[in-house]
Amino acid sequence: MKLYIFIETADLEELNQHMIAEWQQWLDETDFAAEFVQNNMPDEESELLGDYSEMELGMVFNIKQKQRLKEPLNFLYQLAKTYRCEFVIGIIDNKTNKKQDVCYFGHEEGKPDLYEVANYIGL
Repeated sequence: MKLYIFIETADLEELNQHMIAEWQQWLDETDFAAEFVQNNMPDEESELLGDYSEMELGMVFNIKQKQRLKEPLNFLYQLAKTYRCEFVIGIIDNKTNKKQDVCYFGHEEGKPDLYEVANYIGL
């Protein structure tokens, strides 16, 4: 199953460069195989308009066992508490590459429950 976890924000101030660096370092140092994604980052014009709807910042990965979600969910929840942000986890359709948001977690939404998340995504 192909999944993504993206930061969910409408405020660029939340996109702390230290947080992004920590996330990339964690991916480099763990055995969790994921691709870090930075797509459609806002340019100056969209920043002025406050348009961040097409922004994708996070990671994409394949997973077969729900237990493999435990480590990234715990790490990202710690980032969420530290940097006061939210994350969305979703499914990517293998045929159409279409993304479907499934659930949210983070500073305001709270700690993700591994078993609930696995149930939502069908693992």
